[in-house]
Amino acid sequence: MAKLDDPPLWRNKVRSIRLAKSIVRNSIWIALGFVLCGLILRSSRPVNIHYEKPEITEQQTTTPPAGFIGPIQPPYCPVVEDPAIVRLRAYFEITNPSMVKYAGYLVYQSRHYGVDPYLVVAIGVLESGNFRSSLCSYGNCWGINSSSGYVQFGSMYEGIDHATKLLASSRYAGKTIEQIGPIYAEDATWSWKVRAIYEEVAE
Repeated sequence: MAKLDDPPLWRNKVRSIRLAKSIVRNSIWIALGFVLCGLILRSSRPVNIHYEKPEITEQQTTTPPAGFIGPIQPPYCPVVEDPAIVRLRAYFEITNPSMVKYAGYLVYQSRHYGVDPYLVVAIGVLESGNFRSSLCSYGNCWGINSSSGYVQFGSMYEGIDHATKLLASSRYAGKTIEQIGPIYAEDATWSWKVRAIYEEVAE
C-alpha cells in the first residue's frame, strides 16, 4: 500500500488538485463571459416592432380582441411598444387627448411607408389647428385636396393612411421640410412653422 508521502502518488494528487481548480476557474470565467455577452447584446439590440393583425370587425375597432396585450390601433396591434408611440401619446395627452388613440396607427403607417412619424404629426398639427379643424371629422387633418376641393375620408384611420402614402410618394420622399414646403403649401412660412412644430413633437 502506497504512503501519502510516496513521491509518485503525491505528485499525482497535486496534479489532480491543480487540474480540478483550473477546470472550476475556467468554467466560472466561461459562464461570466456568456452572461456579459448576453447583457451587451441585449442592451445594443434595436427595438423591433412586431405587428399582428387581429381578427376584428369594423364595429370592434376600439375594443381589443381577447388575448392581445397593449394598445389596439385598428387594424393592427403593436405587440412591442415603439418609443415613437410613447412620445406621441405623451404629446397628444398635452395638446389634444382625442388623438392619443391614433398614436399607434400613425407610427405603424409611417414606419410601413418609410416616413418620419413626427413629420406626419407636425404637418397635421399645422394644417388642422392641432387636429381640431372641421375637416378632421372627415379624417382629413393634413389639408389634402383634389380638383373638386378638400378630400373627405371615411375615418381618421383612412386619413392617416392617405397622408403617410402621400408623404412617401416620389413628390415628397427624401426631401427636407424646407424642400417639401413650396410643394405642399402656398404659404411661404409653412416650412419654418412645420419645422418648429416638428422639433416640439420630437424633443
